[in-house]
Amino acid sequence: PTSTQSPIPIAVPTVLTLPDTSAILSRGLDLYLSGEHIHTTAMNIHSEGVHRLPIAVQLFAIATKLLPFGSQIWTNFGYALMDLAEFTLTMGRGMEVEEDINRVGLLCETVASLEMALALGAGRNDNDDISSVVNDAMDLLLRTTPSCSSTSSTSNSNNHNQHKLDCFQKRCVEPRGQRYATSRRAMQQHGPSSTPSLSLTQTLCTKEMGVTVQPHPYEQARGVLSAATVYEIFALFRFCGVVAVEDLIKPNEVEVVKVGVLKAFEEATPERDRMKAKVHKGAGGRGGVPVLVEGERLSL
Repeated sequence: PTSTQSPIPIAVPTVLTLPDTSAILSRGLDLYLSGEHIHTTAMNIHSEGVHRLPIAVQLFAIATKLLPFGSQIWTNFGYALMDLAEFTLTMGRGMEVEEDINRVGLLCETVASLEMALALGAGRNDNDDISSVVNDAMDLLLRTTPSCSSTSSTSNSNNHNQHKLDCFQKRCVEPRGQRYATSRRAMQQHGPSSTPSLSLTQTLCTKEMGVTVQPHPYEQARGVLSAATVYEIFALFRFCGVVAVEDLIKPNEVEVVKVGVLKAFEEATPERDRMKAKVHKGAGGRGGVPVLVEGERLSL
């Protein structure tokens, strides 16, 4: 019989709503000049001890927005998330059997962050270290999530690795939908430096799923995309060659850019007219047709 059970919602830990960073994010685009500074600050705070982990995690999240192709930033973000997830156990007096939605979300984001780092080529010398933390995160998820007890079939009940993957699939992948699952399969079957295979491309770049990504409400509210969404965008662009992200820029901000572009074109009209007249007046190419270099053609 078909199950009527509602899908599990995405687990969003309170810390990943970035409650303490609104003042930083409100500064806007000038932050692009200081992404490395924020990353360095986050690392320093991370080293100060577990009591400072929530602030470090939030700063790492902002750093990923400013430098989304920084593999080391995604690596450090993943490590900080893992440390915070482990710290939640001590806060709960080590009650590992107590399911905590915050810890589930932290572990899901840990894996997504580290897989994003690997996709960007991180870990060429310490790949085993990153993969080891990914496995540790999945192990902790399985160990501390009682609802995962029903994820494995009887034939796999004694297979710890399969049980662990089933749990991650249920709590971290399924809530995000089929395309995230397909993106992970495609990226994991395809090395970061090899050419995407046709079969993987056809699997991911389908008319049904499209190439448009819609950020989740919590991502729009905080102004920073999650590791899983960035991973999905990266996979789509790598395999499909194009990706669109909806509602990433506010309509009024797009209008400001549009007005600025139209104004620039209008101000350049006299110069374009001068160049057109010069081209038509000058010596033509073969058959009397003016020959334009690429820069001239684009400017006209």
